[in-house]
Amino acid sequence: MENKFNIDDIENFLNQEMDAGELAAFEKEMAADKELAAEVDFHGDVVKGIQGAAPMDFRKMVTNVHQEMKGEGFFSEAAETTEKMETTAPPSKLRSIFSRTSWGQGLAMAASVAGLFGFSLWLFTQPANPEQLFADNFAVHQDVLSVEIADRLAETGFGTNKEALATLQLGIDTYKSGDYQSAIDQFNAFETAAAEDALTPYAQFYEAVALLKTGQGEAAQSELLTIVDKANFPLQHEAKWYLALTYLQQHKVIEAKEILQTLSTVEGYEQKATKLLNSL
Repeated sequence: MENKFNIDDIENFLNQEMDAGELAAFEKEMAADKELAAEVDFHGDVVKGIQGAAPMDFRKMVTNVHQEMKGEGFFSEAAETTEKMETTAPPSKLRSIFSRTSWGQGLAMAASVAGLFGFSLWLFTQPANPEQLFADNFAVHQDVLSVEIADRLAETGFGTNKEALATLQLGIDTYKSGDYQSAIDQFNAFETAAAEDALTPYAQFYEAVALLKTGQGEAAQSELLTIVDKANFPLQHEAKWYLALTYLQQHKVIEAKEILQTLSTVEGYEQKATKLLNSL
């Protein structure tokens, strides 16, 4: 008969995350259901055996192995073995004998799923996919350009260039609305009209972010390379971060590492740059 407990209950039991009522009910069920007891023993031994081997999702791994072993009939046979031993062994020794005996009998069956353990360990010790690391770390940058534009528009005298600034403001507004291609067009228009303007690096920065968002990595790289070394550009470090992500998106891991090494010593980027480096 199928018991009412599942793998989540087993995990909560092993992790001592049950309250008193849940624990009492679970232990009562284990005492009455030898198959459930066998499964608990199995999960406990597996988790102990692989803890520390690699940072992995234990629940998923154990669940997969559990299903395979159950399909081979391992747990049913283990339960029968336990019942036979109850007639010959003192209760205080049942657990240790069961552990040795069930694992001894289960080794042959476990051989068919040993490859799953090996594959899981291999999977979680391999470097992460660069594109996945890009996706995990990329986020569009917040708007700080509108403030700069407002400051410029508040200036009086020659050179304010209100028409070009209106184009730039339209670019950042469409950027914030999520219309990234339109934003790219507006940023380009501003850069063409005011190539030497002090706000042009901002236009290039936000255009690069929009290009990344729309999957245009090479174009984003070109824009970022023109501004990452501008010492007076307030978003220089942010530009380097996005350039590192751009390289990851294009599987240029060596180039990404070089930039991340630099950022790992920059205040505000130490932790995330180091974390990303350790994933490569």
